[in-house]
Amino acid sequence: MDYNDVRSRLKRLYLSIDLRYESDVLQHMQTKIEKKEAGKFTIEIDFNAKHDEDETINRINAIIAGLANLKDHLKTKLRQRGGNPQEIETEIDNELPLQLVIDLNNQEKHGYPLKKSNRSKKNPKIINIAKALSPRPGVPATAFIRDPITGAGYTDNMAIVITADVIDGKGNLLLSLNDLIDKSLDTWEKIVSKYGLK
Repeated sequence: MDYNDVRSRLKRLYLSIDLRYESDVLQHMQTKIEKKEAGKFTIEIDFNAKHDEDETINRINAIIAGLANLKDHLKTKLRQRGGNPQEIETEIDNELPLQLVIDLNNQEKHGYPLKKSNRSKKNPKIINIAKALSPRPGVPATAFIRDPITGAGYTDNMAIVITADVIDGKGNLLLSLNDLIDKSLDTWEKIVSKYGLK
């Protein structure tokens, strides 16, 4: 494995980010059918049945670490090409999502609140961790069908997605976790392109 290959690193980062989606929707599904009068019934479908918060937190931390760890890799690559690695730090200083990712990663390593480096000055926290049924980005929408009698079902574009909120130390909402991930990745991609680091 070549740790210095930016393309390989980005590919692994994309795979890590995909950990927020679980495609096998039906494995999480529990259906409760309640019979009513005159042959009518209600169906309650729970997609969060197998939610293990510790496992979900591990997935979140893997994504955050992948995003945060790209910083040092890009600085090294820029230095090898004769550029100033401080330019990567300056880019981060101009992008709150990257600052939050770095703070969250450092908190996982060093505890909360950060004592030495609080890049964003926000003391971010991740709260309201859950899983929800959601269409996968970039996949055409189709129906989700569940037979209430047999329990059979299918969908080809739905997934269970990790959801959470990122708040500051005072409890104010900063971003959803998915917005944080998407905006951070988008910013890194722009930085890689701007400095020709692929």
